[in-house]
Amino acid sequence: MAVASSRAIDLQAAMASESVTCARGVAWVLGAAMTLAALPSAGAFSLARLPVAKPLNAGLTWANLVSLPQRRAATHAALSMVLSPAARSSTPQGISDVSRWHRERRRAILVAHPEVAQMERSDWRGLLLLLACNAVLYACMAVAPSLHWLGVVALALTVGATASLWQLTMLHEVVHGTMVKSGGSLQSFLLWACSFPSVFGYFLYLRFGHLSHHNRLGAHSMAELFSSPLEGFEDGDILFVTHRMQIAGPKGPMPPPALADKLPDAPINVAFNFFSGMWRPNQPYRNMAVYCVSMFFERLVLVISDKVVAITGYNAFFPNKPPSFHRTAANHARLATLFQAAVVYALGWKALVLLYIAETAWSLPVHPGCAMFITNHGSSTQPRPHEASSSVPAGLGKGADQGGGCQPTRSTYAGFWYDAICCNTNYHLEHHDFPNIPILLLPRYAVPAGLFCSLTGLFLGFF
Repeated sequence: MAVASSRAIDLQAAMASESVTCARGVAWVLGAAMTLAALPSAGAFSLARLPVAKPLNAGLTWANLVSLPQRRAATHAALSMVLSPAARSSTPQGISDVSRWHRERRRAILVAHPEVAQMERSDWRGLLLLLACNAVLYACMAVAPSLHWLGVVALALTVGATASLWQLTMLHEVVHGTMVKSGGSLQSFLLWACSFPSVFGYFLYLRFGHLSHHNRLGAHSMAELFSSPLEGFEDGDILFVTHRMQIAGPKGPMPPPALADKLPDAPINVAFNFFSGMWRPNQPYRNMAVYCVSMFFERLVLVISDKVVAITGYNAFFPNKPPSFHRTAANHARLATLFQAAVVYALGWKALVLLYIAETAWSLPVHPGCAMFITNHGSSTQPRPHEASSSVPAGLGKGADQGGGCQPTRSTYAGFWYDAICCNTNYHLEHHDFPNIPILLLPRYAVPAGLFCSLTGLFLGFF
């Protein structure tokens, strides 16, 4: 998550340009091969997909995806009514400026396009896709022992990485209640059971931090997150974004009290201590290597930390959280440890290493999903209004009064194949505007809402 104000020092723009420029060729090849292998299990995705216009320009460019003159009058009327100062003062309290911006956009879009509200419903096809992508991961694990180590790595970087991204996406749908009813025993069971197969997994983040991310995006520092006495994370995305940008405010986590006199008084954070310090401007290959190494190392720390939590029943990175948090974290860590021990016993180390690489690889430049991962919450400058984009709401902070300002959330548009590889997670702006629309339906929503979303997207011209 990036802080929407000018306090944040943002590395995202440089990373986006360098990562895509250097890795787009290998990403296309790997992505195409992986998608062809995995698409047979993506029937639910295919049924939900509607064609949209593809960018004609190459490289990273701002462009207007949709231009619909017949909707312009309704859109302008909606914006003038909903985005007025009076409307801003009546928005719900207790949410961050970024979240309030998304709610204003949502209200404006519903005024102009009330049919979008019909998409806010459960979609059971997501459950089929969740089961299918987990089946693909189990199949990869079963095949791994018979492969050479290079084959294990290749399988993990392609089919495994994409299936792991899809697993995260569909578990994310479970948490949002767009797959099954929120608050029920089935929702809890699916989050627990379908978080496997995994090595470090997505459970802790989804259980304690994703929904708050929608309400508190841009309002908290790393130190607040790790020192908080609340059961949930104020914004769970802070846990995973320090490789993409520098978050404003104090860093974290700090050394546990028991080790305070034995360790330096500095954050125990791989990204802060290693990645940020070794980043060099205009050295894309070096930066990509540093980024990849730090990501793999940080994920390894998570794997080891889970074992410590399983034994001690306590997560020392969050010393002030209540017993209910530590109890849930310990129970999941113990279950994960038993699962991983069973994998090693039955299939050997290759299967476990495959999972470890797959869960990390989709956020690295060797996989197309990286472009989405490092750009979805960058503090980029929203384009100034002109005739083609005058209906796009103003951003936040400096320049907002002139129609520009900070754009805190962004989508990545690169055509059908990219949508398939990312399982529509690249429609991130649309998701934050309408978190209750199933992610499989987001391309449909993007069509009527094009005047609101098109200019504020990132276009990749290599697909």
